[in-house]
Amino acid sequence: MKRGYPCCLKAAITLLGLTLLSPSGALQAATCFSPEQALESLGPYTSAVESEHFIIRFNPDPERQLHEARAGQLLDWFEESLTVMTSELGFLAPQGIESFQMLIAVELLPSPNVGGFTSLAPCQDSEMAFVVVNSQWFSDDQRLKSLAPHELFHAIQVRYAFDGLWGAGAEQNRWWIEASAAFMEWLVFPELNETQQAHSLQWSQEPWRALRSNAASGFQYGSWLLAASITESLDQADWHRQLWERLAAAEQFDVVTEVDATLLTQGSSFADEWGNFIERAATMDFSFGDGLDTPGTVFDSGQGGLAAAHSAAELPIDAIILANSSPPAPQTLGTAYVRLEAPTEPSALHIELEAIPESNGQSRDFAFHLVAIADGAAGQNHRLLTVPLTGTGGSEGGTVVLDGFGGTWDQLLIAASPTASGQNHEGASWGYRLRLEPSSGGSDFSVPGQSDSSTGCSGCSTTGPTSPTEPVHWLLSLLLLAPSWSRRRPQPQLKSSFGSRPIRST
Repeated sequence: MKRGYPCCLKAAITLLGLTLLSPSGALQAATCFSPEQALESLGPYTSAVESEHFIIRFNPDPERQLHEARAGQLLDWFEESLTVMTSELGFLAPQGIESFQMLIAVELLPSPNVGGFTSLAPCQDSEMAFVVVNSQWFSDDQRLKSLAPHELFHAIQVRYAFDGLWGAGAEQNRWWIEASAAFMEWLVFPELNETQQAHSLQWSQEPWRALRSNAASGFQYGSWLLAASITESLDQADWHRQLWERLAAAEQFDVVTEVDATLLTQGSSFADEWGNFIERAATMDFSFGDGLDTPGTVFDSGQGGLAAAHSAAELPIDAIILANSSPPAPQTLGTAYVRLEAPTEPSALHIELEAIPESNGQSRDFAFHLVAIADGAAGQNHRLLTVPLTGTGGSEGGTVVLDGFGGTWDQLLIAASPTASGQNHEGASWGYRLRLEPSSGGSDFSVPGQSDSSTGCSGCSTTGPTSPTEPVHWLLSLLLLAPSWSRRRPQPQLKSSFGSRPIRST
């Protein structure tokens, strides 16, 4: 049952059907600490609404639609989020919520792009989370609703892996704090399409960034797409809880390695799912979310997205993107997309891709994933591993031909993604050579010199997909986009980044 009343009036507590008045006239709350004990700058507040597990304290602000009824909506969303996360998804409840209400304080935060933050305060012999919500978000239904699962999941995260995410030496795992909380928004409230668009845009603007980035741009929020893509592949979200259980059992961990270990129990691997993700994300062809901005539409609006774009008139092309160059080379587990427009007549596109070694001669292995897409649907695919190239000083590469370019297909998107860190640069150097040849009348992939490409894989390892714990490998996908690609998605409406500040210990 939800109750609301002004804090400065006589506070009431309903107990066994009786109304007991607080002798001080102040709200007699069931929280473990007062707002000012949680954070000195909080309060004072004139109003509050409460439920079984939460209490929201606030000062009414009609201009921002901050009133008792609106706060009550947010309270309901927090309760619903708690039910879904614990009863349906099987997560532990936040520490202390079985005994105390969780404090949610509403404050006017300096930036309209920050929805709130979750932090910890001492509670008896332990700590308990509390949430601060930005009053500027009360006028936006989707943004306000998204805060409930997002911030509540931060409170749950600390029960599983505080040191491994926020502790010293855990910088490589920081990205997962916000990526998994943004993912939880979608799991709990899949109807929040506008927030899905906003988070996805944070990825589409700079997909070349390392997956492990914890950037001021909010890129890590956009990485929720990877978790959603894995869920789409497996057709279930149990893997996510199982991952957090693995993190809780590990003294030290790398999230990517633990994702791989979790997926292996599901008959998949990180390498497989990373390939699936960069293929789907190239055109945002997920089963969820409408109007998600692709790297191509973002590029066309002048806001990043692609590393380069070419027309058929520029062919032949022989290009190199160096590790320290602009347009940006892909960082570790980032993806650099290059787009090519097809000619007006059907042709065979000859594609050569090269992994350029670092200055110390360290070789960078490549894998190629080639996916043909027609009318918005993935068609044939082809995968091969690179081989050493003679006379190149240690480079490795591979060649494939796509027939029907300019007929069946009218765009080509090359996506290059290194899967392990190099010695000299976070980014990695690579090159591509593209030329047109006469069409043989087909619309398939083929490998020169290979008569049978029915397996869709040339030179592939027979030992299964590469694990992120194995030697350095590159993942490089060729994505062929249908003629309707540039028309399938609306022009992007670029939004400011938004989200929560990470939990901090107070």
